[in-house]
Amino acid sequence: DVWQIRQPVNDLARLPQPLRVKRTQVIAGLAPAEWVDDVHSSAERIVLFIHGGGYIFGSPNTHRLITATVARTAGARVLSLDYRLAPEHPFPAGLEDAWAAYWWLLTQQVKPEQIVLMGDSAGAGLCVALMLALRDAGMPLPAGAALLSPWLDLTLQSESILKNEATDYLTATGLNAAAQMYCDGFDAHHPQISPMFAELSGLPPLLIQTGTAETLLDDARRFAKRAKEAGVAVDLEEWEDMVHVFQFWYLIETKARQAVEHLGRFVRKQVSSATVTATRSTVAL
Repeated sequence: DVWQIRQPVNDLARLPQPLRVKRTQVIAGLAPAEWVDDVHSSAERIVLFIHGGGYIFGSPNTHRLITATVARTAGARVLSLDYRLAPEHPFPAGLEDAWAAYWWLLTQQVKPEQIVLMGDSAGAGLCVALMLALRDAGMPLPAGAALLSPWLDLTLQSESILKNEATDYLTATGLNAAAQMYCDGFDAHHPQISPMFAELSGLPPLLIQTGTAETLLDDARRFAKRAKEAGVAVDLEEWEDMVHVFQFWYLIETKARQAVEHLGRFVRKQVSSATVTATRSTVAL
């Protein structure tokens, strides 16, 4: 039962939250969301954060530690999206909510070059699916995307799923169950379900972080290779002996703290670079 998975995860959200963080509840298009603002957050930088959880669990509450930390390291406002979950709301509900949230940001006078997408696991997959949908619709793309331990192939073809199962808490059984709930009759090869099989040209710069001990290691490697072949700027960071979404352990793990700092620098760099490019284009016109 999906609630046997959701309830323990929801209980973790009761842990003490970071101080000096302001949270504001909003409706971002179709779905609830919360603004996460640190004292160092700047309205010039926006992170649209899409949480992981296999498309079946998770919320802004379960990811508050990481969103607060990203708000600090990136000096950004973080919009954490509470998209609809399977099995009650299978594909394409989550993608529709992500699209609506991005469009909502644009209606709030936020420019695309100010936005960086960020997500972990299934949320990272939704980030890529959103960019593909925006590109195909001729919509302006964000400045970049940071993908944390991305789940990009719901057909489960990556060899590391079995090879690293002994060193990670994420299992092939759990991934298979979540994939079935999310697909709900759709072919898992669909490029907006499994971006591994999409045509990737035209996407903005990507930062991909993965752990060498995690089951989804090969998802990151395979996707990075395909994206580079399509001409996308990709920085793939493989963190030795780290497990799935290891960034959550930044309070006790040095590598996790370093990785989160890298996320912050990526956001700052991409927003700065995209803003300069957009300004030059406007002047040229």
